[in-house]
Amino acid sequence: MEKKAIYLALFLCALPFVLFAQEEESCSIPNGGFELWKGDTPVNWGSTNVTQNSPNMPGDFKSIFKSTDSKSGNYSIHLKNPSTVDYLNKNEEYVKAMSQYPQYKKMAEEMMKKQSMSASVFWCQGDCNNAMISNPKAILDNIQIPVKERPKALCGYYKTNLKNGDKLWINPFLIAEDGTGGGPAPDEKNAVITSNTKEWTAFKIPLHIPEIANDKEKKVTAAGVQFYIVGKSFPNVPPYTTNGMQLAMSIPGTENSEVWLDDICFCDAPEMEIFNAEAVDGKKINQALMLEMGAQTFVNIDNDDEGETFDYDPKTQISKTNLTKIDNDLVKLRIKVPYAGEPNPPEEIAFEITKGAKNVLFWKDNKKTEKFDPALPLMISTDFEKIGNFWIKEIWVEGIEAHTEQRGSVFKMYPKNDPENFQEAALTIIGIEKMEWEGRNNSINHNNKLDYDVNFRNPSDAVQTPSGNIKCDCDVITESSSYLRPTGVRVFPGKRIKSKGRAEDTPRNKVTLNVTLSVKPIYPIKVYFKSFDVDDPTLDASSIESMDNESQPEDNLGFLEKNDKKLKSGYLEGQDQDGILKVDFIESTEQLNFEVSLQPGDNFRVVGAFEKDFLKTLENDDTKLNKNASEVKRNNDKQRIVDPNVLEKNPDEAENAEIRLAENFASKPLTVWRFMYAEVDKMGPIGKDVMLSKIVSYELNSPKPGQTKIFIADNIIKKLETDGVTKATMGPTHTHVGIKDAFKEGEFKVLGQNFKILENSANEAGYIFSGAADNVVIDGLLTGIDGYEGKVCGLKFDDETKWGFKAGDAMPDLNPDICVLERIFRPTYVVLDFDAMNTDAINPNKETQFIRNTNADDFAAIKSNYSFDNKNLAEDPEFWCFYINTCFAGATAEDGDPDDGNIAGSWENAITGIADDEKLGINIFMEGLLEFNKLKWTNRDKYLCTRAGIGSGKGDVIAHEIAHLFGAVHEIDQAIMNITANHFSELTISRIRKGKHP
Repeated sequence: MEKKAIYLALFLCALPFVLFAQEEESCSIPNGGFELWKGDTPVNWGSTNVTQNSPNMPGDFKSIFKSTDSKSGNYSIHLKNPSTVDYLNKNEEYVKAMSQYPQYKKMAEEMMKKQSMSASVFWCQGDCNNAMISNPKAILDNIQIPVKERPKALCGYYKTNLKNGDKLWINPFLIAEDGTGGGPAPDEKNAVITSNTKEWTAFKIPLHIPEIANDKEKKVTAAGVQFYIVGKSFPNVPPYTTNGMQLAMSIPGTENSEVWLDDICFCDAPEMEIFNAEAVDGKKINQALMLEMGAQTFVNIDNDDEGETFDYDPKTQISKTNLTKIDNDLVKLRIKVPYAGEPNPPEEIAFEITKGAKNVLFWKDNKKTEKFDPALPLMISTDFEKIGNFWIKEIWVEGIEAHTEQRGSVFKMYPKNDPENFQEAALTIIGIEKMEWEGRNNSINHNNKLDYDVNFRNPSDAVQTPSGNIKCDCDVITESSSYLRPTGVRVFPGKRIKSKGRAEDTPRNKVTLNVTLSVKPIYPIKVYFKSFDVDDPTLDASSIESMDNESQPEDNLGFLEKNDKKLKSGYLEGQDQDGILKVDFIESTEQLNFEVSLQPGDNFRVVGAFEKDFLKTLENDDTKLNKNASEVKRNNDKQRIVDPNVLEKNPDEAENAEIRLAENFASKPLTVWRFMYAEVDKMGPIGKDVMLSKIVSYELNSPKPGQTKIFIADNIIKKLETDGVTKATMGPTHTHVGIKDAFKEGEFKVLGQNFKILENSANEAGYIFSGAADNVVIDGLLTGIDGYEGKVCGLKFDDETKWGFKAGDAMPDLNPDICVLERIFRPTYVVLDFDAMNTDAINPNKETQFIRNTNADDFAAIKSNYSFDNKNLAEDPEFWCFYINTCFAGATAEDGDPDDGNIAGSWENAITGIADDEKLGINIFMEGLLEFNKLKWTNRDKYLCTRAGIGSGKGDVIAHEIAHLFGAVHEIDQAIMNITANHFSELTISRIRKGKHP
């Protein structure tokens, strides 16, 4: 064992402890608040953590510790006497090593007798631990704190748990320029603490220096301080002797005696203190950190006294005065001037704001009854209050504009006659810069970028479908569109398809809310968040209707079940029973997890606040927002989150009751949209369109000149079925099967000649099964041979000549009118997807049997022709899907061919689609679409777009049939359901938005 190590162990038994602060702040001691630590050692303090200081000493022999039980700031220092007996018993090799040296053998024996080692700390500039190892005596040069003037006192706070009469000795000292010393008076009882206290207790020890002559003090150039736990026989006043430390070492304290220290300061010159706002924690900032870190508060836009206005309104720049309760967002600045009496003449203290003046207002009290003008002089005693040995002036600072940099406002205080002896304190005012939604692969493009909700667009931005007839344009939605404010974004939370017959296991109903503060906090702060169920936007009455029930505060149609509650306002992960989430912000940004319901059109908005009680009062209640308001104003107010106390005073001015800086402290509205996936099949190649028969007889120039009436051998109804062309049926609403004149505009074929068919009979005697033979009238005369009797003839429908439907050709693809469907379904917050389920892997069986005429009255037959590969997903409320079979035409009575027995004016009765009775899917009749619209358009594309005011184009028909899947009824729902408009009625919108699945 080296002698140096043993000497070090003895020296450390007497080491003192010190604090950190800025050198220019003459009332402070560097690190006097113990906020700065290097490992287990406070910066600028010597330590009796023996084994830590010397690598040659074994074991763990600590006597000082970092504590979070602080008077101010985050930390204090904790001194606790360790047991030397325990240490030496655990480290026998160390004892043997000491015993090899006769001069240390006795010391080891004495250590065993003392039972414990007294904890001690002292201020020491630099890395004292290394210095003590390399040159312990040199430490004496580093324990002096340079001062410009004599400190008049040492101040600080302590807590004690002393055993067996132990005491805390506080030993400050002064050093004059001639090398002589000073310190407490010999009878200073405050220097030796004898009682125990669990509360932080202040001490103040006046310091003295011998006089030269004529009442002149010696000039003091340095000071220092140490703290020592000593035994009960130590005197109750300072041992005013050079052997004081030796005396303390000879009277060690008891094992486990302990002391806590904080806010150690030379309290001689005028002193400025700054406190965090009560809304933060109200703590005083350590003197060492007043400028380096400073205090914190929040931009003062809440309503602490629940009054008729907000505490500060950035819009009007008016700060509320004469609050009935304290404003807990104000920061307290306190100027303390130590004087036993009253200065004569009066002394002036200068107070300045050197940075960030535009961000703050000053007040004389925390209820803002009177402003404080920093430009006016502060005089002792007229502007100060005498409290004990100090003249005190309190100034309250209000943050009216959030900082974008830390320590954005700086305050400076100094004696007017001594501007070099100044103190500075910084303030950081925190606000929320933005709250932005981010998806989790649940945007319209299945990525994280949530796009604008198109239902927040003003009517003036709508691109109307042309009232002409040939073109359907999608509405143009861009970021420059004049959206309703605030603009909303949309999320698509439903499941996605994974493979044939399998959707994802869980819905994608979680999003991220990225919250960014205006500035990174100096110390961690708490921010509170709450989500609200807000209302739909409304474009205009003709294109979208609000589904919200404005007689209730919450009216989302979906909900989440959490903690035995049904939540309509969404769920912030970790929120409490009040629906409020507390988030600790260490950095300037945090991510919140938010879960939405699944009903399309549900709307959410999240608000952030720095005080939970304020957030709890906020609401979005239509029953209050809509008082005496016009339709336009109600629409503008739907999204506002308001303070009801302010709204009560201004019921007609919701905008004045809305939270201040709503564009920063509230998210954009988030709206649920749903994908509705279509599995699309189509019938196989177009089947036979010719019925064969034989000519029995014919009459030339009958019934008119140039025409021939031909009597054939067959009953057309029976022969069509026999030849496998089609089966004649009436459908659900007719009394005739519609075969009379069904071949009109078609072709009559005989011996290589083609004639246009003008009409045909359809004998239905006995209804289909025993009808008589029929006749056909053609345009032209049968000539060229002596007779056509007995010749084979063919009757061909008009579908090829009129529409291009040729037997053997593939059925046309559905090619839905996406733009039309987007417009129709926009008010329902639904987007139809015709791609995701129609890959070869997910929909491998895309072809169904060709049937020329599908009987809408035979649901069993309709469904039997489905090839719904993903039928098992049809009733999943988290995955909306349905089936489309692209078909040829409806029943013969409803296929639009002439004389179907139900002609109404110029309309021919052609069915365009049908939904099945189980609401699994729909049939869209491609030929029927053309027949239905042929008299309404003279210049048209094939498969028509919607004509304004008439919902009869392909997109309209698809929308119409999908609405049936949600229970829509023609004459009850009206609008597009009874073909009187090209949009859904409010009732139909409601059915879809309330539906659990198609």
